[in-house]
Amino acid sequence: MSDVSAIIIHIGKFSLQIQQSILVWLGICVFFAFFFYFAGKKIEKQDPSKASKGIVYICEEIYNLVLYVIKDNLRETTKKYIPMFGTLIVMMIVSNLIGLIGLQNPTSNVSFNERVDRADVLVDTIECHRRVGVAYLINNAFIW
Repeated sequence: MSDVSAIIIHIGKFSLQIQQSILVWLGICVFFAFFFYFAGKKIEKQDPSKASKGIVYICEEIYNLVLYVIKDNLRETTKKYIPMFGTLIVMMIVSNLIGLIGLQNPTSNVSFNERVDRADVLVDTIECHRRVGVAYLINNAFIW
């Protein structure tokens, strides 16, 4: 990659090159952490008999978007996987749209997409281990 989209930190003879896409990704994560923390506080205080507005309304619409995307595929297990798929969907949308304001898309970096795929495989593997057990997987999943 070119040095144009990277920040290089020199400490003595050691130099660390950090790509702009990684910094943008970290910035998005920090933004989401604060956003959803404060949104959770607002949602707890929200009166359910009144119409939502502001940050609570935005969170409800994000929830509806995630439900619309995943409910037909997951059916009865939809509510269990909303946090995981919601995070992936919102992160991918914001990562792709961040390029409109002049920053480098984190999704333009192949290693970012690979990390998202690895995280998905890891969650699937953990869920499989939880359901059928490790002994079953060792005995039946591998051809000896």
